[in-house]
Amino acid sequence: MDFEGEGTPIINVQGVHNFFSWPKGYEKSSKDWVNLLQSFSDDYHVLAPIKRGYGKTEKTVSGYDVASQAEDILSFMDALGIRKSFFLGRLIAAQEMVYLAEHHPDRVLGLVFLDMQLLMYDLKNPEAYEFIKNNISLAKDRTDPWEKMVPRYGYMPHMVSNPNFKINIPALWFYNSFLNEHTAELKWLDYINYEAKKENSKQELQAYFRQLAGDSSRVLAIKNYLVQNNPNPIVNMAMKRNFENLIFINEDNYSDMDYEVMIERITIPQMKEFFSNNDN
Repeated sequence: MDFEGEGTPIINVQGVHNFFSWPKGYEKSSKDWVNLLQSFSDDYHVLAPIKRGYGKTEKTVSGYDVASQAEDILSFMDALGIRKSFFLGRLIAAQEMVYLAEHHPDRVLGLVFLDMQLLMYDLKNPEAYEFIKNNISLAKDRTDPWEKMVPRYGYMPHMVSNPNFKINIPALWFYNSFLNEHTAELKWLDYINYEAKKENSKQELQAYFRQLAGDSSRVLAIKNYLVQNNPNPIVNMAMKRNFENLIFINEDNYSDMDYEVMIERITIPQMKEFFSNNDN
C-alpha cells in the first residue's frame, strides 16, 4: 500500500499480520495501524509492501525465511528506485529489519522497533512445538500460517551470536515488558481454556486444546520449558550492546494511558522526532 506523501521513504515491514486484509472482527486493529502510518505521510513517502503469500501476492512454495523476505524488500526498493529508507515494524518484522541492518546497512537510514520479537523458541521440545504450532495455526488472516512461520524459527542474527558485532545505524525501540521480557507464547497459555471451549472450524485444533486443557501436568511442562528457554533476555542484552545509536522508550512507563492515547501522545511524536533527526 502506498500512503503517498513526498520526501524520504518510510517502509512498513509487515510483521505477523497483514493489517490491510484482516477478517471480520479485526477492523479496529487494521484502522489503528493505518492511522499510525498515515500520520507520517505529510512529510514522508510512506509505503507498506505486502509479504509474499499474503493478500494478493504470489503464494510461493518457499521464500518465507528471514533472508528471502528481507531480500524481497530490497527488490521492492529497487523497483521503485529507492536507495535508502527508514524501516518500521512490529513483532517479527524486527527479523527482516535487523537482517537489512547487518547485511545492507547502506540501504538503511534508521529502524523503529515496536514490541519486537527477534528470536523465536528453538522448538526442540515436542510438547512446546505442538503448542506453538497449534496456536499459530489458529490465525484467521493467513492461509497456511504455520508453513509461513516455521522457517523463521532458526534465524540467528550476528548481533546475538557475536558480542563484538556492532550496528552503527540509528534505532528507536519501543519496549514492552509483556512481550520483551516475557513472550507471547507464555501468554497463550492463559487462553487454553478459552480455546478449548470456543467453537473452531478446524476440528483438529479444537480437539488439541480440549485435550491440553484437561491435562495440567502437560500445561505445566510446557510453561516450564517456555520460561527456561525464553530468548528475550538474550535479545534485550544484544540490542543494548550492539546498537551503537539506540533510543530506548519503555512503554511500561505509560501503562496508565489507554493504548490509543499512548500512540498519539508518545509513540507518534517520538517517531517523528527520530525521523527528523536522522533524515540525511
